[in-house]
Amino acid sequence: MKDFKICEDVVYSIDLIGVSIINKRELEHLFIKYPEASIWLVFVENYNENITIKMLQAILHKNVKNTKEFIDLCLNNWKQLNFIQ
Repeated sequence: MKDFKICEDVVYSIDLIGVSIINKRELEHLFIKYPEASIWLVFVENYNENITIKMLQAILHKNVKNTKEFIDLCLNNWKQLNFIQ
């Protein structure tokens, strides 16, 4: 989780129903709705891992194990799409 870093050519905009992410170099766009959007928004704030897990656990209504699995799923997806490093 410490490895979350937005790629250099990526910008994002927060909306009431999600987050719009754009990779300007590759001309790719992704709109993520909640609850996935909450993961993006918590990670961009760079809280420590314990605070991040507790916040997302409360938002997602999941136990620690399921919260971490959901986070990993989102992060892997965003890495494959070249939105994060």
